[in-house]
Amino acid sequence: MSGKITVRRFLLTNDYTTLEHIGDIENLLVQLAPVGATRKKLSALDIFSFQTIGDHVFIVAEDTATRKIVGMATLRLKPLLGRGLVGEVEEFVVDEAYRGQGIAGRIHDEIVVAAKEHGVHELRLTSAPWRVIANEFYKKRGYVPYDTNVYRRALP
Repeated sequence: MSGKITVRRFLLTNDYTTLEHIGDIENLLVQLAPVGATRKKLSALDIFSFQTIGDHVFIVAEDTATRKIVGMATLRLKPLLGRGLVGEVEEFVVDEAYRGQGIAGRIHDEIVVAAKEHGVHELRLTSAPWRVIANEFYKKRGYVPYDTNVYRRALP
């Protein structure tokens, strides 16, 4: 049974239950990854390290009845010479069992608030073409495709 959904920033200073939520966050990351993708197992140290860097805002949606994290997104603050501060939205996902309830929109609204508070003038994100619903969600919120190639290289 689900309860009221609260969307908030996940902060080390008030989230003494971080260890309790690692499984929830891990579950969301699995849902976000392509089928068959491999990635390292999440640990409390990963979350602590992530937040102590100081250039990220971590937004979560929590079911207040179960205390389960059911959605999340991260906002990375990235200064660019000649462009100013931009925000990169990453790891944006809502648990499959909670989709269709407006949670993603509420998470996105909090991302926008956080971005404005930090002086971000532009938000960027990537989304795989096969994520049709997600791509429509972004377009409805004013995102436009950016004609570029994205490359990646794994480092040993």
